Amino acid sequence: MYGPLLEALESGATVVTANNRLARNLALAYGGSQLANGRNAWQSPDVFSWEAWLAKLWAISQLSQGRAARLQLLGRTDVQVLWDVIARSDRGTTGIGGPFAPLAQQAWMLLCEWDELAAPEWVDAGLSPDQQLFLRWFNQYRDRCKAAGWVDIPMLPGVLREDIDAGLFDNLAPLVFAGFDVWPPARENFRDAIAERGIPVTISEEPQPATRNEQRVQCLNDDDELETAARWARAQVEADPSLDACVIVPDLDARAAEARRVFMDVFCPDWRTRHGYELPVNFSYGEPLANQPRVAAALNFLSLLDESSDYQRFSLALRTPFLGGGRREAGARALLDLRLRDRLGASFSVRDAQAFAAHGAPGFGELLSAALEAGSDRSDRTPAAWTRYIAGLLRVVQWPGDESLDSVAHQELEAWQELLREFADCSRICGEIDWGMARELLVSLAAGRLHQPEAGSGVVQVMGILEAAGHGFDRLWVTGLAAEAWPRPASLNPLLPFGLQRRCGMPRSMPQLELEYADALIRRLRQSSPETVFSWPAMRDGERLHVCDLIGEIPETESVDRWQESLWRDGMFRSAVVDRLDEDRPQAWREGARAGGGTSLFRLQATCPFRAFLELRLGAKEIDEPVTGIGYKQRGSLAHRVLEDFYRSYRSSETLAGLTDRDLSDCLNELLAQRVRELPGMRRPFMRTVADLETQRILPQLIRFVALDRLRGDFRVLKSEEGNEVVVGPLRVGLKLDRLDELADGSLLVVDYKTGQVKKGGWNPGKPGDMQLPVYATFVGKPVSGIAFAQISAHDVKYDGIADSAIEIDGLVSVDKLRHKFTDGDGKKIESWDALMGAWRDCLLSLAHEFTQGDCSINPRHSEDAEGQFAVLTRVYELPGFDTDEDENHG
Repeated sequence: MYGPLLEALESGATVVTANNRLARNLALAYGGSQLANGRNAWQSPDVFSWEAWLAKLWAISQLSQGRAARLQLLGRTDVQVLWDVIARSDRGTTGIGGPFAPLAQQAWMLLCEWDELAAPEWVDAGLSPDQQLFLRWFNQYRDRCKAAGWVDIPMLPGVLREDIDAGLFDNLAPLVFAGFDVWPPARENFRDAIAERGIPVTISEEPQPATRNEQRVQCLNDDDELETAARWARAQVEADPSLDACVIVPDLDARAAEARRVFMDVFCPDWRTRHGYELPVNFSYGEPLANQPRVAAALNFLSLLDESSDYQRFSLALRTPFLGGGRREAGARALLDLRLRDRLGASFSVRDAQAFAAHGAPGFGELLSAALEAGSDRSDRTPAAWTRYIAGLLRVVQWPGDESLDSVAHQELEAWQELLREFADCSRICGEIDWGMARELLVSLAAGRLHQPEAGSGVVQVMGILEAAGHGFDRLWVTGLAAEAWPRPASLNPLLPFGLQRRCGMPRSMPQLELEYADALIRRLRQSSPETVFSWPAMRDGERLHVCDLIGEIPETESVDRWQESLWRDGMFRSAVVDRLDEDRPQAWREGARAGGGTSLFRLQATCPFRAFLELRLGAKEIDEPVTGIGYKQRGSLAHRVLEDFYRSYRSSETLAGLTDRDLSDCLNELLAQRVRELPGMRRPFMRTVADLETQRILPQLIRFVALDRLRGDFRVLKSEEGNEVVVGPLRVGLKLDRLDELADGSLLVVDYKTGQVKKGGWNPGKPGDMQLPVYATFVGKPVSGIAFAQISAHDVKYDGIADSAIEIDGLVSVDKLRHKFTDGDGKKIESWDALMGAWRDCLLSLAHEFTQGDCSINPRHSEDAEGQFAVLTRVYELPGFDTDEDENHG
């Protein structure tokens, strides 16, 4: 497979590869060949990636007192921190410098490799703001490196050229370069300079297989393509375990998790029921170290020590198993998470949560207390000192938890410790920094560090298309070759002048270059294996795809060899005995038992019976998202409480008439201030500021509403925010009415305060929705003559309701004058108040019986109630024919 390269290594040559993976595989193949030749020990082969080879030359220069003796080589972490510090310190990029730093680092590498640091395009007047920004950064980077005597890997070809001319490398072994599809000018000049000194230099050509069997196959979609390739790979290695089979996925970085799952299903069908199973597949992809579970937990906890913490981060810290007691106290911490969402809000200080945690989850509370004490001194210090600080904090909170560690976890922790060591060494780069910058730099470093746990060599390799450079295989499958995706579209680096990139022919700068590069890749892949399959998906997101022209000449086949056995999940379903079950009704409702949820029961039963069953019979509930400031529920409660307090003191139109405008404003302002002080988090200046703004917003609305009541005819408030209980068929239901007014003629008006939009279409018994007021009007046992929303919001302040024609209040209409007529259960239009009361009673009794009988259906007219967090139970998105955008509201 690597014959010529192995022969070169055997002869004492040095092989330089385009990537680390090829260097690693060559070293493994060389060891295998030595064992096959009966040797028990051998000298390590001279095989390096390009970067490692430059580092080796740098070491030779140091030992020989060349250029390297007068300079310092920056490591990858040093370079990343330096770019990050420059970006963050740029006054013109507040908030965006950090995220731009990796892109700037990539642009710098392109400039160095194409030897265009002094390109004429940099003086063009047409530079974009981003390019002007990068110009400032790279000048600062170059100046700081020059002043401190620093160099990085991209600079080495230029720096070491002096040592080549001085003859420091004349004793190098013959060189063989493998896997290089592109030679940037700086690399090519460096290679040629070494060759001019008389050192044999060879550029390895892809060996042409003695026989070549090629075919292309069309798959149904992306999922089918991956599974077909995995089944083909298993069939190949089962037929001959000695084969080196490979599947190439061009977008493996984006589909890594999906590819791993598919190959596990095929190669280890029972992996879901086994722990620690070593997959006989080697995946060539890494995920950011910051995304690894234990490292993510550590970085998340460190973020809690900021002045203001995000509740989502606090919730993750509560629920992670990677802090002390995480498993043992999991239930208590989860309950505390639910309780604190309304108490703390979306943003808070961790000290605010400490007292709550001490009572709800004592173990977690102790961790917080210990961490706050140990981390109290956060004065500026060097990265080395911050590293000791961080390590101490993590010990205090017993990270990484109480569980034993497997091989993958050990490798994750080793990678974390290596990152901390490298971060500590960056003190020469940035000096003393504050806590915020130290944590942000550490997060940025962890996000930019790819981590791939080491595994066995595997009988099958899965890699990206660029990583396949220089490799040889016994069997090869290349996926994703649809014309719409390959060649890739041109994609210019936004920080470099576009004209410069096109003039130099930098990667991805022009469509023609991408076509030529893709053609070269395909030709190389065709030569890398005696048997190759190319595939493409026929459909993607409902769009028809076509085969890439670059493989158009390859014969198409209808099928390929593939492992034919069923996946574990399919076999499990097929082996089960399928019985048709009778409808599984829930346990019978006890006659007269009180139902939870109050009148919301009827709304849920009318709009989504399954939701009513989940919430009110099983006790499930959605988890509210914390909000910054005052949430909509708190706003609504605030208005309700103030009006409750007010109408307990001023219970009639007569007492209202005795108030002056100044008295009314002062009274409502005082009541509002009392209720605002009861809001959670009022010790924080931010919440006090938000509360002041909320007071300024809501006070005029409350004054306008009371002014409406002062204009009404005679009335008195009989009840305000009082509880009650009614019997609706087989149910006892608790009610809490906002207000019940008695009018001058003795009739009753039911009032419900609303601080949002109001839609009385939900009162239609033919298409019921929000039935709170109809429940009270129908079953409270008193003659009610009207129901009304009292809207108190930024949209409007008004009454909006339905009443007997005898009631004359602005905003209330009689039944016969409704713009959208209400109907009864038979679809007949309702023309009178008495008929409406009768239809309400029938509708509510029907809903009550449906609830007690366990109706769990989903109403297609209100499928939105089955969505959200309950969708995992209702599976509404899998049901055919449901239009989730349908709007059945009536006004």
